[in-house]
Amino acid sequence: PALNEDETYLYFTSDMPGGFGLTDIYRVSVNNDGTTYGVPENLGAKVNTYQKEMFPFVYKDTLYFSS
Repeated sequence: PALNEDETYLYFTSDMPGGFGLTDIYRVSVNNDGTTYGVPENLGAKVNTYQKEMFPFVYKDTLYFSS
């Protein structure tokens, strides 16, 4: 998992049902006190394929990952 620069989103990989492929990249909002909340958001077809997306890393405003 990886946090964005201002630590408002946590990016992670999962194989939960309803994804685009074998594993997808999701994000979830992070509260000011460090706890997560809400429903994980799949980053969609612009990021995820039918295969495995893995190892998200965020630098400034760019998401890097292995596919």
